[in-house]
Amino acid sequence: MMSTRPLSARRRWWAVVVLAAVALGVSTLARGPTLLPRTSVASTHVARSAPSDAAAPAATRPFLDDFDGASGARPDPANWVDYGPACGAYAPWGRIHCGASEHLDGRGHLVIPATPSAGSALQTRGRYGFTYGTMSAWIKMPPQPGYWPGFWALNGDQTRSEALTGEIDATEVYTPHRGTHPRAHVWDGPHEVWATSDLVSMTGVDLTRRFHKYSVDVEPGQLTFLFDDVRVRVVKRSSSAPWAWGRQVTRPNFLILDLAVRRGPEAAASRPASMLVDRVEVIPSGSG
Repeated sequence: MMSTRPLSARRRWWAVVVLAAVALGVSTLARGPTLLPRTSVASTHVARSAPSDAAAPAATRPFLDDFDGASGARPDPANWVDYGPACGAYAPWGRIHCGASEHLDGRGHLVIPATPSAGSALQTRGRYGFTYGTMSAWIKMPPQPGYWPGFWALNGDQTRSEALTGEIDATEVYTPHRGTHPRAHVWDGPHEVWATSDLVSMTGVDLTRRFHKYSVDVEPGQLTFLFDDVRVRVVKRSSSAPWAWGRQVTRPNFLILDLAVRRGPEAAASRPASMLVDRVEVIPSGSG
């Protein structure tokens, strides 16, 4: 038989503590484990705090956008946000402006437009990122001269808040020249500290006639560039150059699609243009 004697003040206090602990444990089990962001910096650099979205754990789920939707609709805001010098870019390169000009064409394509005075771009920063895996985009390049379309990724903001920022250029094209430029760069803030040499691939292919697939397979210590699933370049880590993708710097790579106005002394753009994107896909891997 249970006693009906009142608890002392001290015993009542302990009872409250025990009940609170039990309730907290039940609540934690219901929510599941808490995943803490994994951040690291290159050993040769001083650690700096990273923006919250860049430090978030990289996604383990695949990414896929086929750009289905009504003509004129904006791309899925769960996947894409604007990109430009006042909305994510570190400098006003390529005359890219922030704005809501990117749209769907109603036939399963994303339209990224540009004029001779203004380019446009989208990014997945804050929406999706991956550390290792394969990023791909199916793109039809514009035929108009004077433009600089690209599909690429960054894993930092280039404002010196992070030790190193890695840039992976799955493709850069300088219209009306033939060929795709697959490259990689490493930045310390706005300063480039390492880059691959320029390599032009597929110069015999007209990239404006149909959609082609541009991919990069990101592994610890190696980047493999592909065009229509054919390997066109492999970049491997070496001890003599900074490396921003691997076991030391493992921030998520977020994707960027842009149509910039071309720099350089050649003839300037004189007509509006559009880059069409049929599909963007990321298949993450658990390597590393």
